Amino acid sequence: MKLISLNKITDNMVLAKNVYAREGNVLLAKEAPLKQNYATKLQEWGVNSVYVQDNQGDQLEIDEDLCQQAKGSVLTYLHEFLADLNQNQLSDLVRQTLETIITQILTDRNVLWNLVEMRAVSEDIFRHSVNVSVLSLIIGSFRGYTNDRLTELATGAILIDLGKITVAHELLDDPKISLTKENIGVQEHTRLGFEKLKQLRGNYETAAQVVLQHHEKYDGTGYPQGFKGEQIHEYARIASIADIFNLQKRGMQNDSPTQVITNGGGTSFDPELAKLFSQKIAPFFDNTSANMPDTTPAGQPSDQEQQKSPDNSDADAKLKKPSAVEYRHDSRSKQDMNSASFFSKMKGYFANKEHHAVEETDPKQTNRQAKVNAQNGNSDKTDKGYGDKFVVYPEWCQYTQDIASKIITKELSKISSDLIPKAVIETTQKTMEELLADHDLISNMVMIQVLDENIFLHAITVGMLSVMTGASMGYTQEQLNELGTGALLIDVGKVEISRRYNVDSRFAGTAEYEALMHEHTQLGFEQLWEMRPNTNIPYIALQHHEHYDGTGYPTGLKNRQINELARIVVLAEAYDSLIYEGIEGQKLMPHEVIEYIRDLSGSHFDPEISPVFLQNTIPFLVGSNVLLNTGETATIIKINKNLLARPLVRLILDKDGNKLSTLIAKDLATDLTLFIVAALKDEVI
Repeated sequence: MKLISLNKITDNMVLAKNVYAREGNVLLAKEAPLKQNYATKLQEWGVNSVYVQDNQGDQLEIDEDLCQQAKGSVLTYLHEFLADLNQNQLSDLVRQTLETIITQILTDRNVLWNLVEMRAVSEDIFRHSVNVSVLSLIIGSFRGYTNDRLTELATGAILIDLGKITVAHELLDDPKISLTKENIGVQEHTRLGFEKLKQLRGNYETAAQVVLQHHEKYDGTGYPQGFKGEQIHEYARIASIADIFNLQKRGMQNDSPTQVITNGGGTSFDPELAKLFSQKIAPFFDNTSANMPDTTPAGQPSDQEQQKSPDNSDADAKLKKPSAVEYRHDSRSKQDMNSASFFSKMKGYFANKEHHAVEETDPKQTNRQAKVNAQNGNSDKTDKGYGDKFVVYPEWCQYTQDIASKIITKELSKISSDLIPKAVIETTQKTMEELLADHDLISNMVMIQVLDENIFLHAITVGMLSVMTGASMGYTQEQLNELGTGALLIDVGKVEISRRYNVDSRFAGTAEYEALMHEHTQLGFEQLWEMRPNTNIPYIALQHHEHYDGTGYPTGLKNRQINELARIVVLAEAYDSLIYEGIEGQKLMPHEVIEYIRDLSGSHFDPEISPVFLQNTIPFLVGSNVLLNTGETATIIKINKNLLARPLVRLILDKDGNKLSTLIAKDLATDLTLFIVAALKDEVI
């Protein structure tokens, strides 16, 4: 097994370990074949290296390029850390000592290789470890440590999260577990890191104690051994302060970093070290301080001690949401646009909505025409500098929101509370309505509706079925919101395909079109990552065509490698697609789809989620229209609980499609000569 940099990837290499995104989702699964062109995308997703199979089995070899890159990054992070300190407060001698010690420990091959592996797991963990080591060295310097002791301290501190390598590879198949939050699995990283260091050749006994004990607390309430006071190695007591302070400084917790250390003296932290840190070191991070209080008498708090460190602006920064969604295109796609382009359809679609028609005197009409002209290469004086973008206006969003809301309300009203719990129905209604009020989501739904009305209706059904399943599984509102958003936007990548290649469903069935459609998962992921980064939402779009047995696309993930929310959406997407599109053009009846899902539970579908999904799936709903074997059209008026596929219906059209003057009721449970052959969308009637 070899850990290589991305530029070393060649076609037909095979992954030796899963490739994870920052928040824990699997991007590529173990044993997946690699392609050289994967490197660019992996880099965009924050991946810097991959494990590949070789003829050495489990014996690890690390690419020398990665070692040199890690060295450079450690020194870069060191300099950035020092640059954040108040100017002229840390002496040149201390700064020089810090760089000398850090450079020295990087010459240790074992330390460097472990750092490279930590970086492969998470850049955040890697950087955090560097910062903890630097901060520990500063504390050690104020304790008067010799260079030998500082080297021991720095080695242990920079490897405190070494055990998270094993945690990530063996324990974090669940994407909802974060590497940066404490939980039972992650707590094991202290023991795992300790054991890994103990197995190395060399003198790493002291470093191993730091790794094992850096989550112990002074009062004995920490883990893994519950040590207290001086039972905890002094280096570990120092690393504990550095670890918590840096986490606080990064905005991962809410309180003032300095106040946490100060208040924790005697409970979480060594009181003497906490006092030293608060008085002598914390002011480095107080940008209002002019001079470090080196002359403060022992036992007297400095002025800066009571001041709150500034919040981490990066952690709290929010992207400013634009008033309209802008879609840009490159020069290649611009040349491909013509009068039948997606953007021309966009304008024409809404211009034809009678109750939303815009008067020529309306300034927005000029703006819209300018944007359409820009897309079609016909920019003129009316362009007004809009360039390569198309803006979705509020009235368009309102129109699409109204349509979607009516569909959802109508479909949910057909469901009897004695078939599906009332609480599930109400939660689904509430969640869907809230999601439709989201500006970013509804703007994308506008684009989907313009592209293809059937894709739009499909998205609404998939969204409802997914949220109902999540509600039945006891999901929190936050989880339901992510699930619903991802489900509604699973096909947003098809908008991008239409924009790039100027194709739509009229080309369906051609080999070229089907090949392009396989790209929509990747394109949807990229678009949703811009909209909702570091959430489950992009992964729903990316993975909604993966199969539980690994036979899906785009990356052949299997089992729990597939995001749990995506596994729900896979079911909802398949259910609606099989009814209205079928298999190779052969549409299936709802009850046939239910049997299909049952049969493929454990292969295509998650065997644990499938039963929950099917509990919320009623073959035919009251008010739905169906086609009978006689050619007549009927509306369902009552569900027979014991024979869900044979409801009570009312005939509304004869076999020639003529409206019946007399409405006739038929009970399919008793009239066995009649049966349903197709479910019809309301628009067909």
